[in-house]
Amino acid sequence: MRVRSLVSVLASEIAAPVAIGLLTAAVLAVALSAHGQQIFFYDGDSLVLPLFRQSIAAGQPMEWVMSSQLFLLPELPLYLLCSAIVGGSVKAALALNAILNSVLLYALFRACAAHIGWPRRWHRIAAPMLASLVFLVFVALEIRGTQTNGSVATFTLLTTYYYGATMTALALLALALWLTRAFQRTTPVRSPRYGVFAAASALLLGVQTVSNPLVLLQFAVPFLGALAFASLLHVLPWRMTVLLAAPLLAGGAAGYLARFALSRYLLPNAGSYVHFSQIPESLSFFAGVLRTFVSTPLGITEAVLLLLLLGAAVATGIRSLREPHRSPSGVVIPVFVIGSVLVTVVGSVLVGSTATRYLGPVFVFPLLVLLAPALWRRSAKRAHRVMRITATVAGAAVLLASAMVATPAIATLTTITAQSASPGLSCLQRWIGDRNIVGEGSYWASRALDVYGTGRVDVLQVDSTLGARAWMTNLASFRDRAPSYFIVDAPSRRALAIRLLGTPSAVIDCGPFQVYDYAGTAGQNRMTVKIASSARYQLTRRGYADPVESAER
Repeated sequence: MRVRSLVSVLASEIAAPVAIGLLTAAVLAVALSAHGQQIFFYDGDSLVLPLFRQSIAAGQPMEWVMSSQLFLLPELPLYLLCSAIVGGSVKAALALNAILNSVLLYALFRACAAHIGWPRRWHRIAAPMLASLVFLVFVALEIRGTQTNGSVATFTLLTTYYYGATMTALALLALALWLTRAFQRTTPVRSPRYGVFAAASALLLGVQTVSNPLVLLQFAVPFLGALAFASLLHVLPWRMTVLLAAPLLAGGAAGYLARFALSRYLLPNAGSYVHFSQIPESLSFFAGVLRTFVSTPLGITEAVLLLLLLGAAVATGIRSLREPHRSPSGVVIPVFVIGSVLVTVVGSVLVGSTATRYLGPVFVFPLLVLLAPALWRRSAKRAHRVMRITATVAGAAVLLASAMVATPAIATLTTITAQSASPGLSCLQRWIGDRNIVGEGSYWASRALDVYGTGRVDVLQVDSTLGARAWMTNLASFRDRAPSYFIVDAPSRRALAIRLLGTPSAVIDCGPFQVYDYAGTAGQNRMTVKIASSARYQLTRRGYADPVESAER
């Protein structure tokens, strides 16, 4: 390859992810300036990885208990990398993580496009670029209110909202396309190529299943179903389907079994998320989400765009089946897209879910149809023209992003992430002063204070009985603690404090919350006894050292 050609290739391959990163920074800056800081920086679920890093830095024993997921791949490594890059700033790390998630999404689309059957390199760059731009349009359209239930695409940019399963699914799909050359060629079992695929796919799916078993529902089931469907219609040979399925089934089974060995870190197990009795409530919830979506012009636009993508998937699949020389990828990809959306949405309803955070793939997998050559193959001339225009727009976007978007976006993000305090935190820190005291608060109130507070701010997360709440936290933080104040961030918490602890000796108003000081009262003794007994129960039931026995030794 000549030097000029090599430089051109490198420039085009680098320019696209740079453009996506800059455009993501711009969208993120607008979102954070509008209303997105709560879910990005202060929401209890969003702060798991900052708390984990903080626990490591403090040298605490690893006595963690998570939810049903462990954030092993790629959430934890990617966040630790972002934190190292920005020097430990939590907000800067979370913002950088969001940008890198978007760039990673482009890279995975690019990996899929590389082996999906495009004849020219610029096709293989322009198609994933278009898919990533549409994803950013989804995120931009969700800047329309303060409710998080309608911000489904945005969850893919957050560190702990199941994006790992989506990214792993795309990586596995890229591996399958690479092995089979867009599902057109069966590779011998004994070939090095198949060995690489089998090892990589089994390992990826196995680790992701350990981390988050949702990947089995969102990817493995619809993908294997799409392969079987294509084989039944004689689009794929059954041998190819079996060879692709075998390592995925082995990896998924091994990963799920491995979760039993790690059960002390998991609460609850995956089965406890199934609530068939709540199906009516789930239907009502998602109907409400849909009403919220179509209640604003931006929401209607996002819904219409998603429906167009799903319609394109159906049309592409039908067209591919009707062609004399049927395109395997033109059948498998659309069937997988439709299947994954149906399984994810219907599955969420059937298990009685009342949360939209599990629906992230619904706004990602349909973008795969934009990568399929079969979508654009109305005529070779038309496809060439459309993709040439897309490539030109993508190139222009790089220049525009560099000249017009990057500087103000980065300046805005720098200003926002430099504001390290959580709302009301400065008031709490002034009241604490130089004292070494411990407090309690709800899951939603305590975590941001712990992450952004100085070393003097030490707030334990408690449940509705004021016992230690074992949910995405290090149980070691509850050992040998004597709390003396309670954070009241809602009327229900005020009633709880008065009912269980009595009247505080003082009330400090810190704006978003109040501090109920129980130092020297009977309430302080009740807090200490309850934390000690509940922490002992949570620690011993997971096989950690008994704090009472440890103290006696």
